[in-house]
Amino acid sequence: MSKVMARLKEKPFLCFFFLALILELFVFNFRSFSSLFLKEHSYPLEQLKYDGWETAGDGTFRLTEEYDSGVFYVWKLDELLGEEKLKNLRLDIELPGAQERKDAVSGILRITPMLRDEGHDQYETLADHIYRQDITDSRYLWLSGSGQIRTVTLKCSFSEGDTLRLKGIVVNSHRPLQFSLLRLLLMLIIPALAYLLRRGSRFRQEELSYPCRRADLAALILGLILLLPSVVLTVANENAWENEYFRPYQQLSEAFAAGQLSLVETPPAALAELENPYDFTARTAAGLQMDTDYLWDTAWYRGKYYVYFGVIPCLLFYFPYYLLLGKHLSDAAMVIFCAVFCYSGIWLCLREYLIRKEKKLPAGVPLILTALVYLGSGMMTDLGAPNAHNIPRDLGLVLILWGLFLWQRSLSAGGKKRGALLAAGSLLMALAVGCRPNLALYSFLALPLFYKAWKEAGGLRKKEGLSLLGELLLPYVPVALGLMIYNALRFGSPFDFGMSYNLTVRDYSHNNVFSDRIAVGIWEYLFRPAQTEPQFPFLGDVGFAKLNPLGQGSFYYTAGYGGLFACNILMFFLPGLCTGNKKNGEGLWLLGLSFVNMIANICLGGVAYHYRVDFAAEMLLAAAIGALEIHGECGKKGKEVTESILLLALALSWLYHIRFAWTGGLAEGNTELYYRLFYAMRI
Repeated sequence: MSKVMARLKEKPFLCFFFLALILELFVFNFRSFSSLFLKEHSYPLEQLKYDGWETAGDGTFRLTEEYDSGVFYVWKLDELLGEEKLKNLRLDIELPGAQERKDAVSGILRITPMLRDEGHDQYETLADHIYRQDITDSRYLWLSGSGQIRTVTLKCSFSEGDTLRLKGIVVNSHRPLQFSLLRLLLMLIIPALAYLLRRGSRFRQEELSYPCRRADLAALILGLILLLPSVVLTVANENAWENEYFRPYQQLSEAFAAGQLSLVETPPAALAELENPYDFTARTAAGLQMDTDYLWDTAWYRGKYYVYFGVIPCLLFYFPYYLLLGKHLSDAAMVIFCAVFCYSGIWLCLREYLIRKEKKLPAGVPLILTALVYLGSGMMTDLGAPNAHNIPRDLGLVLILWGLFLWQRSLSAGGKKRGALLAAGSLLMALAVGCRPNLALYSFLALPLFYKAWKEAGGLRKKEGLSLLGELLLPYVPVALGLMIYNALRFGSPFDFGMSYNLTVRDYSHNNVFSDRIAVGIWEYLFRPAQTEPQFPFLGDVGFAKLNPLGQGSFYYTAGYGGLFACNILMFFLPGLCTGNKKNGEGLWLLGLSFVNMIANICLGGVAYHYRVDFAAEMLLAAAIGALEIHGECGKKGKEVTESILLLALALSWLYHIRFAWTGGLAEGNTELYYRLFYAMRI
């Protein structure tokens, strides 16, 4: 036995595999082993009572016309079981009307159990149970009561249809062993990553100078680990690939192909007849229904539809794709593209920063920081529920990251190469403005990056200084002119992007900004604690901030799941920007501009979780720079503590953010897969 243990210590990954296998077999399947000792009883269906159903007596039950749910009473259980206690019910139900839809939760029977036992004369209502006839684990209702359970009431409602076929009920059934490859992989990956980044590992001990090919390869492998699970689930989310209700960039591609800036769809004449067509209540009162009578979330101006989203994603991707292939690019494919280039852009920005500052670090530190920035950037959320709303923000983030990388690279280059890199970076930063106008703020990062080099080159007095300024600013000119002409042709003003003409719930022509709104937005985006739950997906919707500290006001709001400080330990390294003898100007500029961008989002758009893509990655990049500064100022023991905190931050951040890739729009896009994940994560 000792020889076996010694060999396992020499092969830690084999040990991790056996540990994961033991957890899978004996922890996640403990109900299978505990139910082996139960005595099964077949419940006599002729004894079953029911309300709200009509039946022909062959086990088929159909809801009566006056009810939208039906009830079964599984009673006299104490007589059936005698001294035994009720542990579970196995329901054998067929759903003839079940369908697999791509635009809604489908194929399920929602069961609300209610118990009557020795401790309760009245029924006690339990949490809803989701039944799917194709998922074995969903057939089992695990029940615990106060003393002997006498009656179990099952209230049933359908996602579609109104008929079920009850083939049997087994009391205290034996649950078969359920082996999940997904659980096994998760139990294997987590300790394996922890082992690779442990204190004594090469990733923690061996200090590298950058650039380093081995570090690049490790970053690639880490990227695959972070991206693949969420990308696989995005691919499986069928609704995301065939969204027929909201497709602005696809419609804009068709308009460009037809030689016009307005969409080819003709608005209803009733819109022009309204006193205020941007008032949702007025449109509804006039009998106009969204998606059927008019295009939702588009700009209506002088009798024509326009897309108010930034035009750059369409010009760079959607329109060329449509012209070349004759079919439309999917929003989900675009979000996957952005996720890949977001991760790689974060790594390249941090890598270039290390090269410029000539920092020698353990290989694991930049890898952990890259993962932390990516996880907190909001891309996991967008991968979980990809749609057209995400595209301008996601592509804008990618352009900012890659523009910042090229700017940094130009500082260490020389001659014509420097000018080309500088101009390419400026072009990407300018194009980001064509995705989201507020992203223009990040162009001011040129000040801390290039001001010193520009002054040393002679400023406006010498040719070298003028050349640097031209390489930096000239790429903005064609992009800015193009956007202004585009806006002027559509809305009569070069600075009007069309948001005020949006046909949605709010009338943005009467946008209001007040102190309460800003205070609530800062709380929601930065400090709102996360709300955890004991079952998949483990995080709950924290809801709206009910207590407005400075008064009452109405503004656009979508509920979030926790603020950046509450859910990203990396944010607590921001004070590192002010450590040492000299403040880190680049990091402070990055933090300041991202904070201003957050306030701009609150003032112009409201408080919505998906808006964080505009500023979260930049804030976390500033925090990553702070972590690097703290790590550099510490002694050996301090470095070890810093690395351990970052490793803990990575584990918690991954557990928190993976939730968004697993859920998001998956329940509406692939309900079967969602509930397979749901039951796989249950013990």
